[in-house]
Amino acid sequence: MKKIFTLLATCLIASSYAIAQHSEALPGTLKATTLSGVGKRPVFSDPDGVLINQSSSDELFISIPAADFRSINDQGPVNFNIGEIAGNGSTNMRLIAPAGYLPYIVKINKMRVCFKDNILSNLEVSLFEVYPDPSLTALTTTTLTTITSSGADAKYRCLDKEVGKVFDYAKFSYYLQARPVPNQTDNGIWSSKIEDMSLVHVILFYSYL
Repeated sequence: MKKIFTLLATCLIASSYAIAQHSEALPGTLKATTLSGVGKRPVFSDPDGVLINQSSSDELFISIPAADFRSINDQGPVNFNIGEIAGNGSTNMRLIAPAGYLPYIVKINKMRVCFKDNILSNLEVSLFEVYPDPSLTALTTTTLTTITSSGADAKYRCLDKEVGKVFDYAKFSYYLQARPVPNQTDNGIWSSKIEDMSLVHVILFYSYL
């Protein structure tokens, strides 16, 4: 009797394993009706093992650090110190960086720029969208939003601005640009001292549709 029970248990385990293996090989075998209609977004397991989706009301974020920025077209050397970057005494020198590598189709709700600006020139940071229009011979570049500092201050500051734009990586690419812009009489100069004007990071706040 013991041998029969052992054989039966072994067969059931083997059968379950075979079914599990078979199920894993078939796409779409795992389905939760509670997740129906939520669109493409991450799904997580809570502590009780219940599958939940990332809510469209949840705001996530990605930080683009100073180390991601570089001088456009090798306009000149840059100052980089730990977590901040600046042009090295150049006029209107532009620093660019990818606007983060986000999941497919998300809505960018807000952009935050953290920086120091203690000189006449103001620091301008813009978010751009690029589209290779098949009907044109040049790229179509659109400014989505711009944040500009105002006034000199020796302390670090952060400024926020609403964006409200859906990123669609199937059609567009996105990048950030930082540069000094004139304040009245000066012509937009990076100081040769990084402590005078520098960019720390840009944070993009986003949510799933």
